[in-house]
Amino acid sequence: MNKKGKAVTQSANPNLLSSFLLLAYGFVTWLTPNMDTFDSNGPKFLTFSILNLLVFAILIWYVRKKNGFNYLFRFFDTKVGLAYGILMLFTLLSFVKAININESILHFSKVFTTFAGAWFIGILVSKDKKSLVPVAVGLSILLILDSFQTFNGISKFINGELKSIGLIKASYSNRNILVSAMFVKLPFALWLFYFQKSWLKYLGGLSLFLGILATLLMGARAFYLGLIALTILLLIYAFLKSKKVKNRKPLKQFLLYVLILAFSFGIYSFVESKMYPNRGTAFVNRIESITSTTNNSNKLRLTSWETTATQMIPKDPFLGVGVGNWKLRYLEYENSWSPTYTYMYKNHNDFLEITAESGIFAGIAFVCIFIFIFWYFAVALIKRPESEEEKYFFLPAFGIVAYFFDAFFNFPQDRPEIQSWFALYVGMAAGIALLFYNEDSPLFKYKFKGRRILNLFLAIITAFLLVSSVYILTLNKKSLVYQRDIKEDINTGKLKRTYNDFKDVFPSIPDITILAEPIAIQKARYLLNEKKYDEARRILYHDNSNPFDARKEYFIAMTFYNEKQFDSAIYYAKKALDLKPFFYNTNTILASSYEKKGQPDKSIEVWRNFLKGVKNKEQAWTVPVSLLRKKGNLKEAEMLIDSAYHYLPNNKNILSLRNKIKQQTVATPYLSLYKEASKFFVSGQYKKALPLFNEFIDKVPESAEAYGFRAICYFKLGNFKKAIEDINTEEKLLGNLPPSMINIRGASYLNVGNKEMAKADFKKAMDMGDKDGKTNYNKFFKEEKKKISFQIPVKK
Repeated sequence: MNKKGKAVTQSANPNLLSSFLLLAYGFVTWLTPNMDTFDSNGPKFLTFSILNLLVFAILIWYVRKKNGFNYLFRFFDTKVGLAYGILMLFTLLSFVKAININESILHFSKVFTTFAGAWFIGILVSKDKKSLVPVAVGLSILLILDSFQTFNGISKFINGELKSIGLIKASYSNRNILVSAMFVKLPFALWLFYFQKSWLKYLGGLSLFLGILATLLMGARAFYLGLIALTILLLIYAFLKSKKVKNRKPLKQFLLYVLILAFSFGIYSFVESKMYPNRGTAFVNRIESITSTTNNSNKLRLTSWETTATQMIPKDPFLGVGVGNWKLRYLEYENSWSPTYTYMYKNHNDFLEITAESGIFAGIAFVCIFIFIFWYFAVALIKRPESEEEKYFFLPAFGIVAYFFDAFFNFPQDRPEIQSWFALYVGMAAGIALLFYNEDSPLFKYKFKGRRILNLFLAIITAFLLVSSVYILTLNKKSLVYQRDIKEDINTGKLKRTYNDFKDVFPSIPDITILAEPIAIQKARYLLNEKKYDEARRILYHDNSNPFDARKEYFIAMTFYNEKQFDSAIYYAKKALDLKPFFYNTNTILASSYEKKGQPDKSIEVWRNFLKGVKNKEQAWTVPVSLLRKKGNLKEAEMLIDSAYHYLPNNKNILSLRNKIKQQTVATPYLSLYKEASKFFVSGQYKKALPLFNEFIDKVPESAEAYGFRAICYFKLGNFKKAIEDINTEEKLLGNLPPSMINIRGASYLNVGNKEMAKADFKKAMDMGDKDGKTNYNKFFKEEKKKISFQIPVKK
């Protein structure tokens, strides 16, 4: 029954064309190959947009012959369609705030592709609701296929053929998309299981069981929460419906679902606890870890959410920062603390990202899509339980709930597989609403002069946007092919291609890569490799893709540094650091340029500023410490190296430098004693040198160098045990011994009868390139001769 109380009648069998087109929407992105691109999302969005163009042509032909253009735009008569239309309107308006129009155009093409898909699906469903059955069957079968591919990957993981579950991706680009794809398809299986009969019901139950099990085994925390939420909603649904229809059938149906869930969970628990390498993490612990800030991935995500919600959105509340520009504008905030160019190019929450990019009204409209779809189902359940409305609204309602968890924790807006199924859910809800709440569209219910012209104009605009989307996404696909070539080149560690290979091949859109790096930077990287610095600068000067990306200034600084134009290098390195203060390589260029210009104090200051934000870079500590030591400022050098030791206590180079400075600091009052001991040592008067080294070591017990000299004195005087002790102490203080001292220790071991230790030291010294170590190893452990060869290292 529709809102006017008239019966809604349609054919008992699905329309073949409608079924085929709806199935095409369900499968087009899944069937699209990678096409040799860096990101398979590019060609998938392209084929999605081509399908839209084809379906639009079919719909135009259909409505031209039967209903006129009015019916084509009735999607916007529904609450869902109206909310989606408002979202698209503010998405367009956000262009005025974009700092990169090219990226806005590309992202809008993707967003419009999904929107158009939902729109056309709504029209198809409103003409033939029975077509939902073959769609649900097809996607349930796809869920089974995904599940078996997942089980195959899990088997390889258990057998050690895969190092991590994260490497399981089945037919998708990565593990995250695989899990999202399975979870978002679960409602299709659930709908068959709840509302169909015979083999369709069994197919739904099987697909549901396998899909839940595969989702659990993949360990995706967001979808653990999603399963809990779906189960709670199904319980509420069963309770309310049972109360309305006054029988227990809905509760029995829910119990069957619980049995499937429990069986899946039982198998998952057994496999995880008994078969996973190193055992898995408990289900509850996985859920609790979502908010843990000890996990770096979680920390970055939570920081992104907080920054977007508390800074980006309040700063541009009404029109946002421009569609597709979140990843560009986020650098304005991320640069202040991030030491790398591995950026958060997605927010991992579509609700926040849409609001940040297109404003709060767009964000509200997006939320309303979810609310209205579930509202349709709730009204049908409460007012007309057991009706066709309840049956058909169940699928998009639970589908949009599943999608919600993906949209809240991930970024399905940029994943065409998930977007095609989102379009199905939204389109289904709109189409069923048109079918059961059939009213004339407020936009077209009044006859007025020129109405046909308005219809035609709107149709032309739609066609233009569809064709434009196909064109823009074709350019994007072309760019992604070359992006892949460059990425593969970079991954080898050596650029094998040349600038000429990429000089004129990139289209004008996009001007940044899928990872948000400017295309100009990619080209400049090759020019730097070829030492064509002037040409690299010309390209970089004209790049305006992102004013918050410091790579432009960094690369320009690098070209000047390589040409030894240190003043210019300093100028651009400072500009880069104004944007991104804690990038190590930029600080290196600036500090080194100051050193080259004979300004060590400024170089030291550069590193001090860098160390305010980054503590784990060895050279950021050792370089300024060495400069301070060179200047004779031992007190500051000691304080700085102590700080380095605090943050990097296991770094051998830090430890060695710290010991040297400590020795130098403590030894300064006793230098005359040390010089006198060294004079006797160099002249071979070891008996006279030994007591002086003893006295010096008593005063300066951390002098590794003094222990080394005293060890040689002991060796020459025949006290081999003492020699070994001192060399071991030297090793402890230095972290690593020079090969000459390892050879002497080996000789000492040999003289005290410890052949195994002697052999090990001679071998180690030989492997480190010590000729005496090689001679001794060959003589005593190959030729079995007895003369010991060593050369006393003279240290100053």
